[in-house]
Amino acid sequence: MSRLLALLLAVAIAIPAAAAEIGDDGLHKADWLKDTFKDLQEDAAEASDDGKRILILVEQRGCLYCRDMHENTFTDERVKALLENDYFPIQLNLHGDIEIVDTDGD
Repeated sequence: MSRLLALLLAVAIAIPAAAAEIGDDGLHKADWLKDTFKDLQEDAAEASDDGKRILILVEQRGCLYCRDMHENTFTDERVKALLENDYFPIQLNLHGDIEIVDTDGD
């Protein structure tokens, strides 16, 4: 019985850890996030062509709320399906050094 409990505990701990992969920029990474050139005008057009809405996630390194979203909300299969089917999700680093082109082309 104690082995089963230990196994269940190990699995419960490993699942959120596996879901919260951290990239070189310190942000949580998910396979459903779109890797774009951060030209929001082009991204919005691509989303529209796919019949989806653009979703911009602004995150920062060490954000506890971002971690909670990635570990608890985004791991829910219903949420993942909604994100993948209805949205074009883009992640922006609040304090990053990548230039972003806004929807006006600036």
